[in-house]
Amino acid sequence: MPTPPWTSKAAKALRRAPRVVSRKKRHSRRQRKAKLRVARLHARIANQRRDFSHKLSRSLVDRFTHIAFENLNVAGMARGMLVQHVTFKAANAGGVVVLVDPRGT
Repeated sequence: MPTPPWTSKAAKALRRAPRVVSRKKRHSRRQRKAKLRVARLHARIANQRRDFSHKLSRSLVDRFTHIAFENLNVAGMARGMLVQHVTFKAANAGGVVVLVDPRGT
C-alpha cells in the first residue's frame, strides 16, 4: 500500500514548528503558544497514524482469513500497532494471524 499523502505534509510541519519555538524568547507567552502548536501537531499526527492503522487493518481482515507478519523485535515500531489492530480484528472476524520468524523470509 502506498504511503498516505498526509505523511509528507506532516513531516514538513514537524520540521518547521520546533524551529519557530526556538526563535521565541524563553518563557514568553508566544513561546508557550508555539510549544502548544508543536504538541497539537504531534497529537494530530499520532491520531492520523492510528486512524490509518485501523483502516489498513480492517481492509486486511476483510480481504484475508489468514494473515502472517514477520516477528520483528524493533522497539517503538509503528508496525507493532498494526499487528495489534489486525490481531484484534481478525479474532473478532474469525480469522487467524501468525507471527513468523524473520530469518529466511
